[in-house]
This record gives sequence, C-alpha cells and structure tokens, in this order.
Amino acid sequence: MPWQEIDSSLNEVGSDFTVQGIDLNYVGVILGPSVVWNEEINALDIDADKSMDHQKIRKIKGTYNTVENKKYLRNVVNVLLTRGVHGLYIYAVDDKLREKLTGLNRLK
Repeated sequence: MPWQEIDSSLNEVGSDFTVQGIDLNYVGVILGPSVVWNEEINALDIDADKSMDHQKIRKIKGTYNTVENKKYLRNVVNVLLTRGVHGLYIYAVDDKLREKLTGLNRLK
C-alpha cells in the first residue's frame, strides 16, 4: 500500500521521495534553512551549505559541487511545492523568505 494511503501517514512527515509523482489534496511544506530569500537577486535561492540532509547532497569528484547541489535542491523544492491539488501550506525557516511569502499572501 502506498505511504499516503496508510492511515497513520496523516501523522507523519513525507519527503520528496514519498510524494514524488503523487497528487495529494493538501500539502504542508517546511522550507528548511537551505531555502532562502536572496535580496541581491530578489529571488528565492538555495544555500546548499545549509542543507540538513547531507546524504542527499551530491558529491562530485571528491568535492561538493555547489551548482549541482543547488540544482538538485531546487528540484526537491519543486517536487514538494507541486503536490497539493486543493491547497498548499508553507512555512519558511529563513526569516527573509518567510517575510516575503507573508507579504505575497497579503496581496490576495
């Protein structure tokens, strides 16, 4: 039985692996410390050095490749943010990003 169909999954937190390719009615996403608001480019950005999941960060040729890691983490965020059919709830750990998202919510 798929994870999202198990009754106890209502009390659990999924990941990009458990929800990839799955449409859910509502999704709550916590954007961790690696997802930040970059004022220099006035856009959401990825700080791969702040990623909490060190096993997922790809190691290329013995060193960490920041460009590839950012691309990978952007994809993870995209997967998580596009799963909710009827709604999406977002919490951002980064203060600046949370402030920006709250400001966008006020525009509706």
